[in-house]
Amino acid sequence: MNGIPVHPEDTEKTRPGHSGLRGADTLGELSARFTEGYRRTDSAQLAALYLPSARVWLGEDALPLSPEAGIEDRLRLGLPLDFTVRQAFEDGARAHVRLTWTVEGTTPDGTALAMAGSTSLDCERRNGRWFIASEWTRHGEQLPTSSS
Repeated sequence: MNGIPVHPEDTEKTRPGHSGLRGADTLGELSARFTEGYRRTDSAQLAALYLPSARVWLGEDALPLSPEAGIEDRLRLGLPLDFTVRQAFEDGARAHVRLTWTVEGTTPDGTALAMAGSTSLDCERRNGRWFIASEWTRHGEQLPTSSS
């Protein structure tokens, strides 16, 4: 498997919300499906991009979460997140993608929200498909809201 040690969970196990490990054919497609999944708030599309052993960190001092918990945490805002790919580095069967993100709107509880930050994705190619192996999202600045 490309010389990358395989976590036991990543062989035949599937993620909740989809059937089978799907990933993406190319790193560009993986990045596009990640950004589109958050724009459309599509948790099943997002979950299909992660390896079962993947871990997600949200914030500077965060404990590792499962991808599902990380996705749920962001989607609970009820607002689409707008991600932009800034850089992608590919080295054989491993890659790193850097993105920035913004979210703006009113949450279901009536809170006006406008924030920005960055995300780093460590990706791996397994059996010809790209997957997210780990993610670290940093919460950046609180932006002025449109209603301010």
